[in-house]
Amino acid sequence: MSTLADLYDPTSAPSDLIKAHEELDRAVEKSYRPELFHSDRERIEHLFRLHEKLSAPLLPTVDRKPQGRRPAKTSKLPPVHSRTPGLPAVQHQDALDESVRAKRSVP
Repeated sequence: MSTLADLYDPTSAPSDLIKAHEELDRAVEKSYRPELFHSDRERIEHLFRLHEKLSAPLLPTVDRKPQGRRPAKTSKLPPVHSRTPGLPAVQHQDALDESVRAKRSVP
């Protein structure tokens, strides 16, 4: 009986297991692009670029303001800073404040 360490030892691995892995690697690579990768580095770079491209729309962007003294808050509503790509822009805090004041003044 062989252990996994024995089966995957590069000096003694069965040739049919090595061949099966090579075929599987080529099939997986073809699922990412038509031509094969020339190196592990090329494969990893391609996969990271693909990951960045696919995950970027999921990450919200945040408007960053310089650190320093903050102005006094005029509203109890939480500040609205984030914008998510692909979605309409969020109203500014001033517009939200005006909306709240307008609703309070209605009899």
